[in-house]
Amino acid sequence: MDTPAKVENCYFRFQCNRDWKDLFEIQQNPGIRYCGECDHLVYLCSRAELQEHARKGHCVALPVEADAHLRRHTVGMVAPPVPGEYR
Repeated sequence: MDTPAKVENCYFRFQCNRDWKDLFEIQQNPGIRYCGECDHLVYLCSRAELQEHARKGHCVALPVEADAHLRRHTVGMVAPPVPGEYR
């Protein structure tokens, strides 16, 4: 089993193969989009906001480093780490 990706003291429970640009826009809120594949809202967030979204169990789109190959965002559901994990 693959180890979930860890970022900013959180980890991705699920990492999607979609990018922010692939999700359906919500006119009332440009920082939230809809994923028709998994039927979840996806929140565009910064690393500073990541732990709050993890506590709420949200799916997020997190900008990736400039050298990433063709993807602009990592999309998936984040969660805070279980105590004792990811040392």
